[in-house]
Amino acid sequence: MNRHWLTIDDNFGFRSGSWEFQINPRQPERGAIVSQSGSGQTEQSPEVQIFALPTLTTGLYQPSESFIRLGDLHLNYAATKDLPTSVSLCWRLHNLSEWLPNLPPAEAAETLLAEVVISFQTDLLDAVPVRETHSRLPAGKFLPLPPPLPPRPGEIEWPTSDTASLIESAGRLWLSAVYPSDLRWLAVSRQANSIEQQFRLRAENLEKGVIRRLRCLFATAPCNSLPQLRELPQKFADSQLPLSF
Repeated sequence: MNRHWLTIDDNFGFRSGSWEFQINPRQPERGAIVSQSGSGQTEQSPEVQIFALPTLTTGLYQPSESFIRLGDLHLNYAATKDLPTSVSLCWRLHNLSEWLPNLPPAEAAETLLAEVVISFQTDLLDAVPVRETHSRLPAGKFLPLPPPLPPRPGEIEWPTSDTASLIESAGRLWLSAVYPSDLRWLAVSRQANSIEQQFRLRAENLEKGVIRRLRCLFATAPCNSLPQLRELPQKFADSQLPLSF
């Protein structure tokens, strides 16, 4: 599968034999759009929205720069009078052999694994950051995940709410997870044809010179990959923030 970023209709993204992943740098409130492509696409094929920023009450996000470095897509947005903090998004398309080494080739070809780190910074003495991100996944059945391990010595206490969810829908698995120490809470609501998720950053305010981050992971795979995907949230919790972030 080609996991290099391409320019698709002025968007950043990539295409595989079955999937299309697109990000509009001018609309971070749309997040990343994952849709089925090629011969497998039908009218019922889901369009999935992951890790979108909230719509601003007034004004729009102001893109300041976008670039690709070491395979990661960086999107930066300037602070404005409507948004007192700058916002940076770093998207990474993960190498499956590192995160899901036991996937058979046929299943790996149908699997997507992406991460985004959302960072906030301000030049003000005190400001309220954009504290939330949300996703829209296909409606389906929630599957149980192993309970997370307790935090290691010296780590911040993890929230009591779940930090990941796994959904089975139309023969596929859909997983989303947030790095445990970044998350205050996860809210989930079921709509007619989708499941809406809202993730709240642990920080309540932002001081000058401080950077806050929310690190999020998304995966979709065939149902045969259930054992591997059930292990992903703990692998994510145990992983270190990549240096390029």
